[in-house]
Amino acid sequence: MKGCLRNKLGIWYYRRRVPQKFYPKYFKGREISKSLNIKVNGYTNERLAQASAKNWDIRVDKVFYFLGLESMSTEQKKAIVEAEIYPLATKPELPTPTLPPVVRKRLNDLFDAYIKRHEKNWRFGSRADAVYALWLANEILENPIPDEITYDDIDRLVETICLLPKNITRDKVYKDLSVKEIIYLIENAPAENKPIPMSSTTVIKNLIWIKAVFDEEKIDIFDKAVFPKRSKRGGAKRVPFELDEVQKLLNLIKWQPRYPERLWVPLISLCHGLRAGEACQLRSDEIFSDDGEPCIRVTFEDDKVGGRHVKGENVRLLPLHPFLVELGLLKYAQVMHRAGHVQLFHQITPRKNGESFSHDFTNWASRGFVNKVTNDTRKTFHSLRHGFITYLNSQPYVKEHYISYLVGHSNVENATMTSKIYTHSDDYNMLKQALNTLFIDKLEWQSVKNEITKIEELAGHIDYEYVEIHAIEQPKEDVREQ
Repeated sequence: MKGCLRNKLGIWYYRRRVPQKFYPKYFKGREISKSLNIKVNGYTNERLAQASAKNWDIRVDKVFYFLGLESMSTEQKKAIVEAEIYPLATKPELPTPTLPPVVRKRLNDLFDAYIKRHEKNWRFGSRADAVYALWLANEILENPIPDEITYDDIDRLVETICLLPKNITRDKVYKDLSVKEIIYLIENAPAENKPIPMSSTTVIKNLIWIKAVFDEEKIDIFDKAVFPKRSKRGGAKRVPFELDEVQKLLNLIKWQPRYPERLWVPLISLCHGLRAGEACQLRSDEIFSDDGEPCIRVTFEDDKVGGRHVKGENVRLLPLHPFLVELGLLKYAQVMHRAGHVQLFHQITPRKNGESFSHDFTNWASRGFVNKVTNDTRKTFHSLRHGFITYLNSQPYVKEHYISYLVGHSNVENATMTSKIYTHSDDYNMLKQALNTLFIDKLEWQSVKNEITKIEELAGHIDYEYVEIHAIEQPKEDVREQ
């Protein structure tokens, strides 16, 4: 072999000296050195290296032969050396890297992510409100890319929501219709059949939910949006019933076995000032006798599924008004408890979409109860609560913080009373005195008492006479500090 073979650090090299006459005219150095890099199963193989070196000897001899010919030009000889001795290393062509397509988030992606982040902290009703508001925005804006939303789009969003009728998710006319179709129906409806638009309060509530998503994503598209002005209606304009109107309401009360709340809830609201929701969601063990004292307990609870909720988050232990005891509310509650009903008005079930226990009752109260007594739109079922508060405020010897405690307002001066009150305390006795100042004796109750006697119809289903007034004693730990 004309060349030589060397092993350096486990790699074989072929080496061949360049004749002086060919250097440096055609070669880059005085020696040709080529790495053979021959391995079998990860180890160098000398026999294969020798065979490869012989091949290189043949190639180099061939090059030297052509370099010695005078018939070839210098450029041709250099080309032969480059092609045979110093070939350009050819690397396999790599595929051109292609970036994955940029998936741009759309509006519904932002809304879904927002709901997923926050829903664990929401009540059931709050989640329903958020889903509804964000659905409206997605329908009106037609699910665009958020970065492409303009100020004009937001103005169109506000204007469209202001046009929508109230309760579009419950009204059969608009069921399964898109927002575009609803707007078309409204625009083409006769003037006398135009639906009542949703209130400004509801519009603002929906816009606040939508704005919250954009604010969290740091998209300042709502900074120039003009929200509608909140109308001063509802609670701001509500007024209590006159005494003669209360009497008319009492005369309308009827006992219906399927709807016991229609008899008892108006009486509870009249004598205790409870909200309709608080009265409708009472449990059968929350009207009880403690040390011989009839009590009613208004409990805060947020179980997210049942819609059970009381404003203020304070547990209120109240004396049960003596007149309600006389009418038989305590006995009725104990009968329901003995019969195994958790809810006092077990016929009431909250709707699947998270509405409260009182939803159906308040609809009935407005349609078939209050509207038969007065045409004054400022008077609703809630006016019974207003009348309760107004009357107690007119009594100079009834302290304001006792009234606040009775009705569940949060601005109570004596904070200890809101969380610690017992049936044997002075505060409890003062509450009893405050309730006894009500105008009960100024009303005629004969029609109500006649309806109460009809409750005996339950005797066919429940042993109504079996339960005694003080048969069920409430454990004291249940009514102490919450």
